[in-house]
Amino acid sequence: MTSATENIPSSEILPDVSHLLKPTCFLTLPIQNPPHPFPISPPADIATTPLLLFRYRFYRHAAEQCRIQLLALASETPSPALTVTDDDPDSAVKAREYIATVFRLWTIRLASLLMAGLGGIARDEARHLNDLGSKTYRSMPSGESLVPWALRVLAVRIQGAGDTPQGVTQFYAFTREARSALQSAQLYIKRLSQTRAEIAANGGDNVEKELERIDSIIRNAKIQSLKWKSRIRNLGLYSAAMLIGMRDTKSTISLLQSLYEGISVSKQKEEEKEEKEEDKTFNQINAQEITRFNTRLIFTLAMVYLQIGDSISARQWFAKMPSDTPETQHSKALGLAICSIADADWDAAEKALALELSKFPSPEKSTEKKVEGKEEGKEEGKEEGKEEGKENTKTTRPVSLMGSYSPFYVALTNNLSVVKINQGDLLEGISLLDNMALTGVISPTVLSNLCILFDLQQEQGRRLKNNLLTQIREQGFLGLENYNFLQ
Repeated sequence: MTSATENIPSSEILPDVSHLLKPTCFLTLPIQNPPHPFPISPPADIATTPLLLFRYRFYRHAAEQCRIQLLALASETPSPALTVTDDDPDSAVKAREYIATVFRLWTIRLASLLMAGLGGIARDEARHLNDLGSKTYRSMPSGESLVPWALRVLAVRIQGAGDTPQGVTQFYAFTREARSALQSAQLYIKRLSQTRAEIAANGGDNVEKELERIDSIIRNAKIQSLKWKSRIRNLGLYSAAMLIGMRDTKSTISLLQSLYEGISVSKQKEEEKEEKEEDKTFNQINAQEITRFNTRLIFTLAMVYLQIGDSISARQWFAKMPSDTPETQHSKALGLAICSIADADWDAAEKALALELSKFPSPEKSTEKKVEGKEEGKEEGKEEGKEEGKENTKTTRPVSLMGSYSPFYVALTNNLSVVKINQGDLLEGISLLDNMALTGVISPTVLSNLCILFDLQQEQGRRLKNNLLTQIREQGFLGLENYNFLQ
């Protein structure tokens, strides 16, 4: 990470963001309280921290807290189009930090609205951002965009009201920008390396200190280079996801195949290069990132083939998936099992899923005692307090609803439940999902499927759902991703 003072020109004009702090930018959110037994209000220790509210799944509270803090920032607005010179270098740091805070709060606000199921409000509010790639939000004369990359990507689907050709065009424009930034970073590294070689050859006073300084700059530049490479790859998947949403299967397959071929060629070229000692670490990081990306890419492409009923092509692509890490092995096994499900080969699917699940430790049901609750509270979250003079032994689950368990464990178990139901064993299918809920290994998909199965039991459905919520709450969860599964 670079510090706030790095790469700041000696004279620049920073953008004015005061129009993003007006009360008219924000709409009133409809009131919707979570179902019993989940708390209506967040704990006091996180009530004013938007990011923590988001992580604990208090999405409406997070959005509202962002609004409050953005309006409070309006009184601190620096002068519009602030000009920064050498006479007052601290003003550049403060102004950039201020602008970064504004965009960070906007990012959390929009993400919270989406997670709360308020996409319409998010779309209306996002209009005030206008074109996040325009000169409006760039420093001059450098042309550097001060909008966080995550916000720019998030805003594409929000402002476009879903998956649209315009959104794909925007992602392509982002890719061109990312390639240009990558090329600039690589040229910068090359120039720095040449300068370093000249200094090392000429020697002189304080040469070691100067070389250390340049090496530090080169490392930061290489980190930025890796970041741009990752962004370029991910933009390809974002575009494919948007094409899938547009039901343009042919273009999706063509794009994903070209991405796979392009990455394979670039990886081969990287491997053929002679590595310098200082480059090995960065090349290893890049290779690991490419492997993870290829796994996601192949899985996505194979699933697209399954959507059009071509399980043969899907199996061929799953077979190409790397198997050099536990994650890629789980992903490959899951994909091939899904192919068996698509072919209605329930016995083969059951065997494959059960075999892969056997590689995970068996989750144990949550049986927290008072002392254990306190110890876990130090690591996973703060205790909720005391009720009616008695100690509350429930712990708080902060971020993940799956604890330390892999998302592959959830996906494998969920699909095994589907297999059991199709084999006629409804109770075993319910038991698999219910056991996950009792151990904290849950997800919105699991809860949705479990409640559908509860509804099949007719009169017991409502009681079983209420019991499920109580059991989840007793494990220390303050909230869930959503409560649509109760409908």
